[in-house]
Amino acid sequence: MDALAYFASHGIPALRPGDMDWTDPANYNAMSADIEALGGLMKTDLTGTAGANYDIGLGDWLAERQPGVLVPSYLWVTEGTATFAPTLQQMATDGAAGNVVIVNIMFAKYERPPRPASGPKQWFQLGGHVMAMSSAKSPNVIGVHDPATPITDHDYQAPYTQQTYTLKAVSSTFGYVDTSGNDQHYTATLLRMNKYVNDSLFPGAGTQAFISNYWFIQPERIITWTPAGLVQFSSVRPGKPVKVFATERSRPVGDLALDPTGARDFYTTQGSSTIWTLNTASGGSTAFAATGTQPQLLAFAGRSRTLFVSESGRLMAFDVSGTNVGSVAIPDPVNALAIEQSTDRVLALTAQSGQLRIFDSKLKLLGTVQLPQTLVASNGRVSIAVDNQIVYVHRDGATTVARVALPAKLTASSTPASVTFVQLAGGRGSKGLAVGGGGRIFVQNADGRLAEYLPSGKLMVRSPFNGETVGPRFVVNAAFSNADPRSLHFIIDHLPHPGAAVATSQANQR
Repeated sequence: MDALAYFASHGIPALRPGDMDWTDPANYNAMSADIEALGGLMKTDLTGTAGANYDIGLGDWLAERQPGVLVPSYLWVTEGTATFAPTLQQMATDGAAGNVVIVNIMFAKYERPPRPASGPKQWFQLGGHVMAMSSAKSPNVIGVHDPATPITDHDYQAPYTQQTYTLKAVSSTFGYVDTSGNDQHYTATLLRMNKYVNDSLFPGAGTQAFISNYWFIQPERIITWTPAGLVQFSSVRPGKPVKVFATERSRPVGDLALDPTGARDFYTTQGSSTIWTLNTASGGSTAFAATGTQPQLLAFAGRSRTLFVSESGRLMAFDVSGTNVGSVAIPDPVNALAIEQSTDRVLALTAQSGQLRIFDSKLKLLGTVQLPQTLVASNGRVSIAVDNQIVYVHRDGATTVARVALPAKLTASSTPASVTFVQLAGGRGSKGLAVGGGGRIFVQNADGRLAEYLPSGKLMVRSPFNGETVGPRFVVNAAFSNADPRSLHFIIDHLPHPGAAVATSQANQR
């Protein structure tokens, strides 16, 4: 709720709980009701027990409370495992890039799991808590706004305060009891929040607080390029709503891709085989990988964290370190490339033949969909985007966008399940294509400025993006979540929860 209140007061006033003064006692009951409603959608009960509905509940809140309104569109959960554990630098970078970072801590004691579960001695999880991150100071100090503070009295609106804690990296065995009563333990290096008040909440002494994972909620943003460089537009406008980033050696951009899992994007420059990473928090660029020839199109898959690159005659895959992890030959030119973020499927379109090749994240060909020639046969560029089994197709200059429903089963020569068209009001001469949450359509108008349309084709008059100058390609961070319910272990009913029955909020503080 704190995060939603922050967004509401920094550019999205229609987003519940709205842009209000939450220190005013007159608004206390309204905030309490909203917290209760959101908790209900997340299936949080009075003991603080939360199941696997955190991300689903947040999504339901946004869908029910603000249909057709620009909303924060991303939720990302990291997992407390050896393969990926959060660091202060990662969380701070995500915050500096304009995201609201929500820290999830677990309370644990070093002991064996209770019977009948069996397992080794471990930092066994007793409960958990969620807080908004408010600051970070190198090398090891984190600031948070804790809705359970002060813990002695929850019957009034607490003053806005920041709590700071020193972090210490602890490498050990961590674990919990799953819903089937079995011990689940793993080896990881997690950050311990020193001197967090724990022992008063649990019987005995020795309870420690560890940052097991974190979420961030990212406002909708669009990245493009102009002669000035790479340009990012944000729907939330706390400071500069438009950021301009210099490219490497100020070279013209060839193509770009947006990474939904962190504060970075990718781009290429004309006349170079190097792919660059742009840090959207610092604005700096570093070399990511080289392909040997001029890369043509880029697309990033969030779940597998893989960058896909088309160049002459082949499609390549690079992992997050920049290592080439796959390549497949494609006999025809690839004119458009897109990622289905919910599945990490890669879609490569050859406009001349109308063949839409669909690969999995390992570049295994899953099938080919033959698009009608009327959709792609043109001298102008063809753009595609994909969301929920629907491929959007737009030819430069067309006043319509085609919605192609993919078949449930792919074959070597599939046909679309259906093809429908959206007529763009006043869209004559439009170019490019991006698709946002809920099927909203973005195109570049004939005057070079961005226009956002509702799924019906009606211009979204109050869009904060309308009228912004964009280049020949632009990407929007459509809704994405890689939330893993297994990382949400608030399932222990017999122990108190420090955030239980809290009807106050440190809203708006970041």
